[in-house]
Amino acid sequence: MIVTDASVWVSHLITQEVHHAVSRRWLTAVVHSRSIIAAPALLLAEVGALWPDAPETQHWATRQFNTSYQRLTSAWFTQTLN
Repeated sequence: MIVTDASVWVSHLITQEVHHAVSRRWLTAVVHSRSIIAAPALLLAEVGALWPDAPETQHWATRQFNTSYQRLTSAWFTQTLN
């Protein structure tokens, strides 16, 4: 099991982040390795707190996070069931 924190998700989602490419490659590799990804219960609140305050950015950020989270969890559940 691998535990992630908000910084991994934020750098994965925001292309301007310094560690964006590294986070993206790492999360992709973890999903393909079929490892379990765990996160603290406060992850959504932590990620939300790191986004800029502009409402349009918050909506975009929420959609991006939800899409990424759904893809990762779907991939894990699909791989676990197979």
